[in-house]
Amino acid sequence: MIISISNVWARVVDAAPDERAWVFDFFSCNVEQWFAAGGYMDTITRSMVDQVSGRFASGLVPLLIAGLRRSGITAEIQDDRVVPSALDSTANLAWLRTYQRSAVDSVQVRRPRGMIKAPTGAGKSEIFIGLTRALPCEWLFVVHRASILDEVAKRYALRTGEQAGVFSSGRWRKGTCNVTLASFQTLHRGLKRGDAITRDFLCAMQGVNVDECHAQSAASFYAVLQSMPNAYYRVGQSGTPLVRDDWDNLRTIGALGPVIYQIPRQVLVDGQVLSAARVRMVECSQPDYHTPYWREIYQRSVVYSAKRNCLLAEIAARARKPAFLFIDEINHGEQVHMRLKRRGVRVSAVYGDKQAHQRASALQDLVDGRTEVLICTAVFQEGVDVPALKAVINGQGKKSIIAQLQRIGRGMRVCGDGDNTFDVWDIADTGQHVLERHAKKRLATYQDEGYEVESCPFEALAE
Repeated sequence: MIISISNVWARVVDAAPDERAWVFDFFSCNVEQWFAAGGYMDTITRSMVDQVSGRFASGLVPLLIAGLRRSGITAEIQDDRVVPSALDSTANLAWLRTYQRSAVDSVQVRRPRGMIKAPTGAGKSEIFIGLTRALPCEWLFVVHRASILDEVAKRYALRTGEQAGVFSSGRWRKGTCNVTLASFQTLHRGLKRGDAITRDFLCAMQGVNVDECHAQSAASFYAVLQSMPNAYYRVGQSGTPLVRDDWDNLRTIGALGPVIYQIPRQVLVDGQVLSAARVRMVECSQPDYHTPYWREIYQRSVVYSAKRNCLLAEIAARARKPAFLFIDEINHGEQVHMRLKRRGVRVSAVYGDKQAHQRASALQDLVDGRTEVLICTAVFQEGVDVPALKAVINGQGKKSIIAQLQRIGRGMRVCGDGDNTFDVWDIADTGQHVLERHAKKRLATYQDEGYEVESCPFEALAE
């Protein structure tokens, strides 16, 4: 069997029929698909390999090589990629922390593509800047939230004294260095409308760094990365790079490559970069009832549950301040907001309908002590670091590992006041079978991540 590799695609060039079938099956998995014509959901089998051409995303090659080795199948790798630039051994990377330098080295030395598992607070932008200095080619830094771009640009200018370029609205505004920043949404829109400038821009990139690459599994993200034929270096960074279903994980690996380096959270805690978090799960029992509709369960047992919302207000009132209280719907936030005001807690709320300056103002009020609790949705789930934060309360009752860990990360940076501890509060839902299943999954996530977890009965809240 011969496998040819380019920056974007790999192909089974020469193989016996049974070997081709093996590769096809190796990258196959079950996927749920909605059939609109019949109005039903069914499970089908899909493969990342085109059965006719034998083509598949080249980031999957390391997985294939390992699988072939285990099965005793011999394969010859024909690597057609061209290294765009040599390593700059004179680059000054002394400002990187030890683990950040090791992450950069993992790309320089081990593999030119893959994912770096880095918890919130690890300094993902610093790692990216180190890569661009050590490997001086045309780099693209892509995000899935445009609001993050300004922060990255400021960090890059502060660290290097240079101005990064920006690609937006179909226009490439070059900076003073080899780095350009862009959002996936902008790039995908350009590709969809057949914009030649967007296509040429993507072709010019020789390296790409994907911020929060767990979101890369979306079809739009995959399409963008597979439109970069000259991107030899491909790096993704996330604290949760592979936590979705098999199909999405395969697409993420296909576009970027497998995990090549991990930064343990405890390394950051020991280095006093992150606070040591304690998770407290407070039980809330509600009656069970059977309905096939998740929306009905969520509205009845979370959004408008008087018992659960009173408990959330009690937790928020007694938690250390300042604190974030995360919910997913405005109506839910208003229910808790009303109860906190009645208790005399200085509380404000920020939802997706707020403008950037309103969000910044609410955040500053929290940091300065004018408010004690900020109720918020996913708008503060990413791209916001509040070292002064003392507690995060997860009130949404859902099961997303990504959302769960990102929300915790908002306040885990050490703030320099000598108190390097941080509290996470969550509801241990019982009784209602769907919410109980979600709560158990959240608990398992906390334990898997190495957090100290304790069960906290309602009566012990004041302790």
